[in-house]
Amino acid sequence: MLEDLLYEKIIGKGVDLVERRINRLSVDNKRCKLWEKAFLNVAKYSEKINDSFCIELSKHRTLRRFFYLTFDTDSARFPVDSFIIALAMELKDYNIKLSTKDIIGVGEAIIQMWKQVIVYSDEADSITCFNDSIEIYKDSLIGIINSHDNIIRSFYKDLEDPNGLDKIRVYYPATGKNYIEWKQEYSIDICVNMHKGMPLGFTRIGYDYYLLENQPEQLKLSYISEDSKSEIMRVHTFDFPDDERRLIWVY
Repeated sequence: MLEDLLYEKIIGKGVDLVERRINRLSVDNKRCKLWEKAFLNVAKYSEKINDSFCIELSKHRTLRRFFYLTFDTDSARFPVDSFIIALAMELKDYNIKLSTKDIIGVGEAIIQMWKQVIVYSDEADSITCFNDSIEIYKDSLIGIINSHDNIIRSFYKDLEDPNGLDKIRVYYPATGKNYIEWKQEYSIDICVNMHKGMPLGFTRIGYDYYLLENQPEQLKLSYISEDSKSEIMRVHTFDFPDDERRLIWVY
């Protein structure tokens, strides 16, 4: 069954050891349990995913960014389209085959369940991002998810800082390849502010990163911040974290 294939890939042979190590850093508190519950509630109804898959996926930093965003934003609308794109990115990078329709359906269902869990919890009064209705732009999402390049470009554009003055060039593998060619056509430039950290999921195994200054400088390492809410990139120094479990990427 597809759910068994998903379980094998994300829990077994296909899972990245770096991600699994970082997952173990997840804070085990009441809010995290609510987040996990939202994923598990989808597994009750879906034929495409199972409990083990949902628990693992809920801990991945690419998606956990939206967990923290729920409590840290004063926006009235949860960015459900961005969540679905992030989910598609995660499944693509783990080579997990799920149809575009199912990716959109699972992603939208997770956020609907997350809203329900939050609304009926004692956290409800402190949350604003579910004040507006959850609406997705299906045609736009289908066009993005059906294209390897569009998934990557849309994912990184969602991580861009509109006030950022630092520019990072992200090189990514071409369609059907698992290596970098360092060609302009397989790259995207993203404005960021490295002084305040990078969004979770920014640095990814199998990609390459350059800070565009007078001379492009390659990323040396990145790691999870102590509060687990962001990523720290180092271009000019090898500033290792005290806890090596927080390492994501080392050149």
